[in-house]
Amino acid sequence: MEEESGFDEAIVWRNADVSSNVVTLQELQNHRQVLLNKRKQILDKKRAGNRLIFQKPIEHISCTATNIENSIADCDTLTTVLESVASSSGLPEVVNESLLDFSSDDSVVDPDYVPLSQIMNVQPIESSDHIEWFPESDTEAEVGKQSRSRKRKAGRLTWKREHSRKNRMLGKEYFGYKKIGNKYHQTESKPERTMSPLCNSQFCARSKILFCSHLTQEMLEHVMAEKKIVSSMVDKTDTQRKTKGTDSRNSSSKAYYFQIEGKKERVCLITFLNTLGIKEWTVRYRLGDRGNKENHTNMSTSLLVTTESKRDSINSCLSALPKLSSHYCRKSSTKQCLEPLIQSKSQFYNLYVEFASSLSKPVTARKLFCNVLA
Repeated sequence: MEEESGFDEAIVWRNADVSSNVVTLQELQNHRQVLLNKRKQILDKKRAGNRLIFQKPIEHISCTATNIENSIADCDTLTTVLESVASSSGLPEVVNESLLDFSSDDSVVDPDYVPLSQIMNVQPIESSDHIEWFPESDTEAEVGKQSRSRKRKAGRLTWKREHSRKNRMLGKEYFGYKKIGNKYHQTESKPERTMSPLCNSQFCARSKILFCSHLTQEMLEHVMAEKKIVSSMVDKTDTQRKTKGTDSRNSSSKAYYFQIEGKKERVCLITFLNTLGIKEWTVRYRLGDRGNKENHTNMSTSLLVTTESKRDSINSCLSALPKLSSHYCRKSSTKQCLEPLIQSKSQFYNLYVEFASSLSKPVTARKLFCNVLA
């Protein structure tokens, strides 16, 4: 048995790889001791800053470590244990939980600290008449809408046109419209409406019907102040004698009156206009005298015939132009297209003018031409 054991030991030493990098158990022990010292220093620093009282003293850790080192030194071999071992962290345990104070120290640090209980204990404010409350409708959306709204509003009464219209209705001086070139400008000064002198014609003086020569200045001022309606002062009658037959534009005769001392006195046209400070056109406008309706009907009919003849000339020009049928749906569609020779409506209109002039037909305006094309 001894020979076999010696033989085996010789074989082991022969096959062993002896080098300078061999780690012994003593070196491991020294390295472990260094690590434990470093751990001890770290724990000492943590305990120095902690105000808690611990149960076990710090020397207990060193004693435990010394026992482990002695047991390792007595062993001949170092084995690895793969079983779960309870870790001894060495953390201190608390002696008494009642000593821990987790209460808030805000009252000590912050002098303006107010507990939450006092904040939540809010009593409702009693309503009083002198307190002005803001309306609930003033929300952020409405405030933003008000800020985006137009601040400057149009002052219609300050417009030049409205001011002139008001003065014209009151009989004061105002600015009227005058055509300069192709535009109307409100630069024509109109005088104030005043009462003109009386009529001095010999016809009114000899007339037994007209009351012009008997009027006084006070009577005329009274009529002017009343501002009566023109239509109530004028009587319209049919024309009794027509010199031109049915072609006469004079469809009615007008008689002008003033209310003098409760009586209806007839005056001439000049006295009537000068007293009221108006013109003959104003009288015709008030009475709705637009001339003979039959003449207007004939004029509108003639204009309609002229427009239709111009439309016919446009259609004849369109029919004379070369056209192509649509190549998408030739069977079901009757729509035709012009050849790509005309590039714009202006060019097309110029061709139409040349065509109508060559045939001595009336040439229509550009607007009617575009309406027919549309």
